[in-house]
Amino acid sequence: MQEALDVTRNEHRLIARFAMPEHGEWAGHWFTEMGWLVGEDLPLTGGADAQERSHSLRIITEYLWQEGQAGHVVAVQRGT
Repeated sequence: MQEALDVTRNEHRLIARFAMPEHGEWAGHWFTEMGWLVGEDLPLTGGADAQERSHSLRIITEYLWQEGQAGHVVAVQRGT
């Protein structure tokens, strides 16, 4: 398990950032107070040449979860 670069909290979520040394970047993950993944901030990576051209491009995804039948939780929306 990798140790986080930093962890911050606000009233809605916990944000953890992790190093991606192979790409010279970091990845961010957002969680609810209950530990549910609600978003990600990831670098857009490719091969060696693509990495240089896309260095500042990132993919940000947010997840919306909803409780379904019999207490099962399902992803009802995923936005990028």
